Order: sequence, then C-alpha cells, then structure tokens
Amino acid sequence: MPAVYQEKRSVRYLAPTRVVWHSPEALHAAALLEVAGETASIWRSPGLHLPPRAGIILEYDTPLPLQGVRISRGRDGAGPVPVRLRLGESVSEVLSQPNNDHAMHDITMPISSMGVSRVGNTGFRFLHLENLDETATLQLRECSAEAWVHPAARVGTFQSSDPLLDRIFQACVATLDKCISPLMLDGTKRDRLVWMGDLYNEIRACGVLYPRHCAIPESLEFLNEEALVNHSFNGIPSYTAYWFLAQREYHRLYGDSPFLQSQRTPFRLFSRLMLDEYEERPEAVLQEAIVDWGTQECVPPASYGPLFLAAVRSCRELAGLLEEEEIEGRCRRAEASLASRISLAALPKSAWAWAGLTGLASPRQAAERLMEKPEEGLSTFHFDNFLRVYSAAGETPRALDLLRRYYGAMLDLGARTIWEQFDLPWAENASPIDQMPLPGKRDVHRDCGRGCFQGLRNSLCHGWGASPVAWMMETLAGITPLGEGFRQGARVNPDLCGLEYLDAVCATPQGPVSVRLRKGEPPQVAAPQGMALQVSLRPL
Repeated sequence: MPAVYQEKRSVRYLAPTRVVWHSPEALHAAALLEVAGETASIWRSPGLHLPPRAGIILEYDTPLPLQGVRISRGRDGAGPVPVRLRLGESVSEVLSQPNNDHAMHDITMPISSMGVSRVGNTGFRFLHLENLDETATLQLRECSAEAWVHPAARVGTFQSSDPLLDRIFQACVATLDKCISPLMLDGTKRDRLVWMGDLYNEIRACGVLYPRHCAIPESLEFLNEEALVNHSFNGIPSYTAYWFLAQREYHRLYGDSPFLQSQRTPFRLFSRLMLDEYEERPEAVLQEAIVDWGTQECVPPASYGPLFLAAVRSCRELAGLLEEEEIEGRCRRAEASLASRISLAALPKSAWAWAGLTGLASPRQAAERLMEKPEEGLSTFHFDNFLRVYSAAGETPRALDLLRRYYGAMLDLGARTIWEQFDLPWAENASPIDQMPLPGKRDVHRDCGRGCFQGLRNSLCHGWGASPVAWMMETLAGITPLGEGFRQGARVNPDLCGLEYLDAVCATPQGPVSVRLRKGEPPQVAAPQGMALQVSLRPL
C-alpha cells in the first residue's frame, strides 16, 4: 500500500490587497481586488486586461501563510499564453531575478484559457505577473493567493498603550504562523526546511500563543528520524545542543509527558554522544564556534562553551524527569567541569547572552557586555536571549527600548514579518520594501546582507525572529509556569515598564491566563477554575 500523509490544514483564497504597479496599457487592474476562489466562468466580466508584454505587481498583505497563486482566465480568443510569475517578499525582489533555491520563485509557464491555473509552492507577499505573448491580450478574472491555514487555534494575545509594541507582537505572530507548513520551517520562502536551532526559538514563541500545537512534536520527531541515522542534527554539531534546549523548553511550557517518554531512545543516544565527546576531548569541544546566523562572519572560535553548558543543563533536567540517573550524574560532573574551563574572554555578544542565562556570568556582567554599543552585534536569531539577560539584570526598560529600535526599524521599512538577518545601519536612506525602489535610496533587500543571506536570498519572514513574543509575555505581562506545563499553576509578576496599560492572554495547556494591567493599580488576573496563582499585587 502506498504511503499516505494527511496534512492538517484548510485552504483559503485571498484577493490581492493592493495594486502596486501596472503597465500603462493594462486596464481594470482594480477588478482583481474583488475576486478570490471563484469557479472559472466564460460569461462573467473579464476583469484585468493585460496586453502583450504588459505586467502588473500585486501585494497580498495578510498574516495568513501563503503558498502559491490561483489564476482564473476568461475567454479572450487565444489558446495557452506564456506568462512570467515572480513571487517575492519585497517589491524589489519581484522586479529582479529571485533566487530559486528551495522553491521556485521565478516561473515561466503557459496558462490555459477559460480555466484556472495554480502555481507556486512558496511563501510570498508580492507577485509580478507579465504577459510574455507578442500578440494575445490576457483577460484575467482572478489572481488570488492560496493560504494554507493550520487548524491549531491561537489563544495568546497582547495589546498595550504602545502601538509600535503591538505591531511588533503581531509581526512576530505572523512570522511564526507563516513558517508552519505543516511542520515548523525556518522560513516561508527559504529554506523551507526544519532546522533545530530555528525550532528552539519557534517553540519559545509558540508556547505563549498556542495551548497545544502538534507541529512541535512532529517537527522534533522529523529531525529525530534523520539524526538517529546521521548522529547529527542538520549536519551542524552544535545543533545537538539545541535538541536538548528544544526538548526542555517544550516540556517546560507544555508538560507533554507522553511525548517526553517517547523520546527516551533518542535522549539516551544524543546524551551519550554529547557527553562522550566532551569527556574524551573537552578542549576540542570548547574550541567550536557558537552558531549565530545573524553575525556568523564575526563569531570567533572557542565561543561555544556557554551554549554547550546550557545544553548540558537541559540534558540534566530532562534526565531527572526521565529518571535516567546515570546520565543525570554525568551531566552534573560535566557542568562542574565546564564552569572552570570556559573562558569569557573575547566572547561575542550571542555567547555572552548564554553566559548570563546559565550563570557563567552574572546577569549584570552579561548585560553590561551587551550594552557596549548596544545596536551592534544584534541578530534576530539570538535577540530573545538578549532581552532576557537585560531583564534579569534589572534593565527591562533598556530591553524594551532596544526591541522598539531593532524590530521597529524593520516595520518602518514596510515589513510585516521579522527578517532572517538585519542590521540597523541598513535602514539609513533606504526605500521601504513595499514600494518601488527609488533612485538615490538604498534598496535594502537587494543591496544588504552578508554570507548566505546576501541580497535577495535573505528571508524576510524567518521563524527564529518570532521569539520576543515569549519575552513580552513572560516579562511585561509577567506570566510564567509553575511546574511543568503550568500543572502547578502560574506565576504572575508583571512589569508595565512605562506603559499606561497592557492586556494580555497567555496560552497554557491548562487554559488561558489573562492579565489586565493599568498604571498605578494592582494587576487583575483571570485563570481557569482550580488553577493556582502566585500574583505580585504591587501597584504598577
């Protein structure tokens, strides 16, 4: 019997939200904004008239995860007509030659008359459609986007007196949702793969938004299948560290004991591989470089130690939950050894953040390092860690200010989602990504980026960038679990941090926990009946 996989999704069709540009000779372009998901017809009004060699650029501004386009053509007297379709995350991208790694973004194909054509297997926001025929005029009734919507119901919400902060929250939510298709992918355009480092950050975000989400355990199992054979996650040695971090974070937030018990075999294997390597050649392990994709070209060797310690600690805690006493004891010995072996000299900021979170450095020491030229050395990959260290050091106002500046700069450039790589200097004299490039202005998508994220290859919707929603819920709303998966209740210790008000709902497996915060008043908290609460009642 052939293998069968039933995807968990519903499909919606969305009309374009805006005509960005069209050739002067194209007529009735606005008609495309009114039609989505229609059965083909040869009797209805034809809609867009696209003459030979003419083109149109459309925007689909939606938080839903898009996966392709649906084009309905009427009866225009011609047979199949060749068109060029360019799908991209910026206007500049669809005006250029998009990168075709991982999915086709630049497609030439014929579309039939009097019927519907579907094309594309990629996330996008903009579509550039060109009629390549020399004589035929296309009559297009519909050019809608196809959205694949996961059935998991989002519960987590956040609304405050700061519109920018609310927009950042929504951008993070849209980024995460667009990257679930059906597993947790790194990016909706590129790579469209499941990466362990990305998955850890996505779990952080998902845990405050969804009371359950099957994409997390299914993604972990998917990676297990490969790693059980290859003894490596995604071919990156340090991604084994993220496996332990991801498993621990998932259980902390969801308390999914049946799934944790099902992980005993891979846990024993990966913990043995990690601990054996450290015990046999500790100095070689610590000579590895931390993986920080946002600043990879600037990361020195011997910077892996703090992340490795975080993984060993997570391994020890998982061993305790699984009653694996031998592994737990080996982890304790490794932790003691690491504390004396790891040097904090010359660490990049991403490693300093892990040092502050693991206790290798005090939160104050780590925060002071991060506050040296605070707008340098940032990456969306580790930004959640930066925020957590700032707050642990009592610097939540600085963390909030940095979040507004760093993520806000992307939104000021027209972003609706969080980018794979971004440096603040890119925004200087730059055109917004949702407008036609302007002469004399920086084309931020085409001209910026480093390494494998250079130029148009840079993903402008990358799941790892969603994790600050976890910091916003845990620090500003102040909601954290008591016990694994909130089984023993919730702790609520909010910090308005200069805001006038904040209303938030945190998803938990036990039911939603909501807070209503007003400046100068004690917090108001609501939780499911029977859930224990530890609430700080100090005025905000």
